[in-house]
Order: sequence, then C-alpha cells, then structure tokens
Amino acid sequence: MEQVQGQGGRSHTEWKRNNGCSFGVDDPNVAGAIPYTGLIILRPARAEVEMAYIEAFLSSSDFVRQIDLLKTGSTIQHFGSMHLSQVKVPLPPLDQQRTVASELEIVNEQTRSIRKLIERQVSLLMQRRQALITAAVTGQIDVSTASGRGVTDGMA
Repeated sequence: MEQVQGQGGRSHTEWKRNNGCSFGVDDPNVAGAIPYTGLIILRPARAEVEMAYIEAFLSSSDFVRQIDLLKTGSTIQHFGSMHLSQVKVPLPPLDQQRTVASELEIVNEQTRSIRKLIERQVSLLMQRRQALITAAVTGQIDVSTASGRGVTDGMA
C-alpha cells in the first residue's frame, strides 16, 4: 500500500496485488486500511449522476443510518453489494446535484481550514504550557504568588 499521485494531482491510497494488478482509493481516510474481497466499486447506472454528489451522499448520516439498518451478522457485521442495492439515494436533477456537491466542497474546504487553525492553536497552547511548566520548575517564575487572575486579559 502506498500514497500515489492520481489524476488532477490528488493523492490516493493504492494497493498492489501479487498478480501485478493494483487499485486505488481517492480518500485519505483509508490510509492503513486493509482491502478484502468484499470491495464494492460504484459506477453510475445512468448519465444523470454527478459522482461528487454520490461521494457526498456516501459520507452522509443518512447513508450511515441506512447501513446500520441493513448490515447483518451478530459478531462480525457484514455489509455487501446485496445490502448496498437496498440503500435509497435521493437523486435530484443533475444541475442540483452539481450545486450540492460544489457547495459541500466549499464547506469541506472551510472545515479543513478551521481544523488546521485549531490544530495550530492547540500546538501553540501545548508549547506555552510546556514553557510555563519549565519556567516554574527552574524557578524563572514564582508560582507561590501566581493567582491566575487576569489570565484572560487581552483575549477576544
């Protein structure tokens, strides 16, 4: 399994089989996943389907809810092509599918940006915490007089 550059410069996870065949998944969330014989490949049955819309639907709580209702097995739960064929997909006109997919991509990009900002803030706060601990342990600050009052001064 390796990360490779796909069409349009997007990276995806690719598995190479012993027989020389390979297949890839254009989703960073599958890094480390182990494929099995139950892999399902989706292809539209008709031309009026925007795959970005279908991709968004497959990430939706509606799809997950339907999977939860359809999967079988008590110890190891299974979800296969028979179950997938029973999933109800809301399919608006093609132009509306494109609009929904486009708007979701904008929201997803905003979410990724916010997530990066939060991760950066957490990192900076962890550095600040470590610096304060080091300063307290080495005697650079007097913790006996630190009250904690005013710690929100200057914060918006």
